[in-house]
Amino acid sequence: MTSCDTSPHSCRHTKDNHLAALQLQERVVTQLTAERRQLEEEVQDTRHLDDLIFLLHGQLDRITLRKWPFAVANVLRYADCNQELNLIV
Repeated sequence: MTSCDTSPHSCRHTKDNHLAALQLQERVVTQLTAERRQLEEEVQDTRHLDDLIFLLHGQLDRITLRKWPFAVANVLRYADCNQELNLIV
């Protein structure tokens, strides 16, 4: 026999508690999802900044592979390369 069988008021109270707990968990998940999105945007911004710093220092071999608004011409990707590089916008 469950508590709902003996006391309808107790059953209602238990259902309300479960509903409140579920709603709280939903709010927590929603907040965590928003925080994850914000963190993802911040990480992306940091990666872009790192890439720009690498570009400014001429370290093209260290930038991430992505679609950039320029093409790199005459690139030999090895550590001892002293060749001048051309970035074509």
